[in-house]
Amino acid sequence: MPVGTFWGYSTAGLLTTADVYGANPAPKLAGVSQVTGDRKYLHGNGLTGATINAADKHSLGSAQPKFTASFNNTLVYKKFDLSFSFQGSFGNKIFNLLEQQLEKTTPSTNVSAFALDRWDSIANPKGKFQKVTNSPVMQVEDTYVEDGLYIRLKSLTLGYNFPTAIAEKIFAKQIRFYVSAQNLLTITNYRGQDPEANFYDQNNLTPGVDLGVYPRYKTFLAGINVTF
Repeated sequence: MPVGTFWGYSTAGLLTTADVYGANPAPKLAGVSQVTGDRKYLHGNGLTGATINAADKHSLGSAQPKFTASFNNTLVYKKFDLSFSFQGSFGNKIFNLLEQQLEKTTPSTNVSAFALDRWDSIANPKGKFQKVTNSPVMQVEDTYVEDGLYIRLKSLTLGYNFPTAIAEKIFAKQIRFYVSAQNLLTITNYRGQDPEANFYDQNNLTPGVDLGVYPRYKTFLAGINVTF
């Protein structure tokens, strides 16, 4: 597999009462006492049986993009100019490790707001997130491996060149006013803060992991260039 392949389990929601106590119970994760409301894991690699183990792990996708792209251009109309730059990444996955950590339902730690929809046999039997437990067992699973596709408007600048007659009044050759923005727009389905996240950026063996990387911030600037 390529470097940066995420290796883990496939899931199918949460274990129901029928999955645990029914005539045809669902397979359970080996070495873990799984009950109703816990994550439901699926066999992988064509395996079957009553337990899920490391042999059921398989590729959940790679952090390596199929391709990256950028597009830059400058448009000029009379005394106005508009420059912009787009960039994007396609075909890669991101492991949202921060979300995994925030979904640990250990009562002694803070958790994500997603836990408000946690499973509870009385209060929320249709909850989408696993039940609260004192000792959650977190796995590398498809729940946290997300599509890393994004398109970002990296920079945008609008400028206006004042007439030469105005510039000559202050003995200048040119006066240009501009406004610009950085990271103005990002199109992505990734749930994290930034699809460009790479927490272990110094380690080429663990790309595409997001453990709360500070997102790229938007910047707005305005200025005047005077050429003498």
